[in-house]
Amino acid sequence: MDPVFAPSLDPLHLSGGSYSAVYNWSVLRQRPYLRNDTEGAAETVSLRDFVYTTMLGVFLGLVSLLTVLMNLLVLYAVRREKSLHTVGNLYIVSLSVADLMVGAAVMPLNLVYLLRDEWRLGHAVCQFWLIMDYVASTASIFNLFILCLDRYRSVRQPLKYLKYRTRGRACLMISGAWLLSMMWIVPILGWRVFTHVDLKPEDKNQCDTDFRFVTWFKVITAIFNFYVPSILMLWFYMHIYLAVRQHLRERERSRIQSLRIRKEHKAAKQLGFIIAAFLLCWIPYFIAFMVMAFCQECVHHELHMFTIWLGYINSTLNPVIYPLCNGNFKKVFKSILRIPEHL
Repeated sequence: MDPVFAPSLDPLHLSGGSYSAVYNWSVLRQRPYLRNDTEGAAETVSLRDFVYTTMLGVFLGLVSLLTVLMNLLVLYAVRREKSLHTVGNLYIVSLSVADLMVGAAVMPLNLVYLLRDEWRLGHAVCQFWLIMDYVASTASIFNLFILCLDRYRSVRQPLKYLKYRTRGRACLMISGAWLLSMMWIVPILGWRVFTHVDLKPEDKNQCDTDFRFVTWFKVITAIFNFYVPSILMLWFYMHIYLAVRQHLRERERSRIQSLRIRKEHKAAKQLGFIIAAFLLCWIPYFIAFMVMAFCQECVHHELHMFTIWLGYINSTLNPVIYPLCNGNFKKVFKSILRIPEHL
């Protein structure tokens, strides 16, 4: 029997006699169609939820697959084509590795969590997912930052930086970016070792960090992991853009100079698109992140999940931007995918 129409046996309802029970049964006897209508409505809602969940799962699953394939294509293109073996593209490779981690591990596990609406994969898998999520996302930000710094110094100090710009120093900067990103492992795994945690996420079948309610920690990490790098990247890019415009005005000096300036212009264009995509995808999440640090209930769950996936989609867009803004990447992609040159 449907609990909505069950006779009321609650003491509060029986305290004034058996009126509630008699009334419920009499309603069913007089209007039996109500039960069928309610069951039909429930089935309609259930079917609609099933269709929505299926479509969402398929769409996000395809996004995850596309992210993996496109970033693998970038890595294969750089490995295969010698013209892409440049110091600047080392930063692109590192950024693609971070984006590949998002597509291969972070997106699929988040999708399972999203569709089930609770965490059933165990505490160890939860810790793995959180580490991959925080480390890969932060590495993506820091790799973009050092890519921006490299472009800035190449344009602003071309002769001086040319001697400094070696593969060894680039690898050192990339290693530093990844080491800083991996510092997330300490609070994710060790927070409850250093401090007492009252509400453990796994007790409620949730997968979240132990510092999810610690406002000061979330604010500080958001400032240093996103807001400070983003502001500096915008400052760097503004100066890159102004320097390239000035160089374009003076490019009549020599043909060699002109070729160098054209390369600078293409690199600045590519960087501009990457930064724009990054900010558009991640700003909503970090705004919600800051709001939730002070007011956990102020951001609706669906809105929060939307901002998270919008940030993930940045890892899908990056490998699409490279061939659109870089002629060498475009040629290699067409060669690998066997696309005619005129297309």
